[in-house]
Amino acid sequence: MFAFISLVLTLSVVYYGYTTARRFVRDRLRFVEGARKPHIPFVVAFAVLAITVPIAVLLPFVGVGSALALGIGIGAGVAAGGRDLRREDAGAMIVRG
Repeated sequence: MFAFISLVLTLSVVYYGYTTARRFVRDRLRFVEGARKPHIPFVVAFAVLAITVPIAVLLPFVGVGSALALGIGIGAGVAAGGRDLRREDAGAMIVRG
C-alpha cells in the first residue's frame, strides 16, 4: 500500500508539473526570447533537481526517483511550451508572409 501511495503521489505531481510548466511558458513567457532556446529545458530540469532532491530525502513518501521524475516532467513541459511558441511563430510568419 505504501508503494502504491508513493507511485500515485509521484505521478500526479509529475503530471501537474508538466502541465503547469507548459502553460506557464506558453502563456506568460510568450515574449521572452530565452524561452525559445533549446537548452533552457535542461537548465530548468537541473534547477528543479537541485531544489527537490534535498527535500525528497526528508519526506517519507517520496525519494530521489520522485525528484528525478519531477525534474524530467518539468523540463519536458518547458520544452513543450517552447515548441508551442516556435510553432505559433512559424504559423504567424506563414500567415503574414
